[in-house]
Amino acid sequence: MRHGGWEMETEVHKSLENVPYPFHNGLIQNDESINLQSAKDYDSLIILRWRKRECKSCQESFDIAAEGMMYKCGVCIDERN
Repeated sequence: MRHGGWEMETEVHKSLENVPYPFHNGLIQNDESINLQSAKDYDSLIILRWRKRECKSCQESFDIAAEGMMYKCGVCIDERN
């Protein structure tokens, strides 16, 4: 099934239809950052679809489209190396 030009499972598509934010470029365009636990609690099927996230290491907000990986910002990932 396709949603916003992206191929995805039917259940993921249904979950995205219930989100109150637009879906663009494969990401939910949320206004405020979401932390990992809140994303899990909201719907674990779309946990990696949120654009603005809170880093689980430093608690800073970041845009996954610009930096970071999963729920860690670019600064915390770089510090690891």
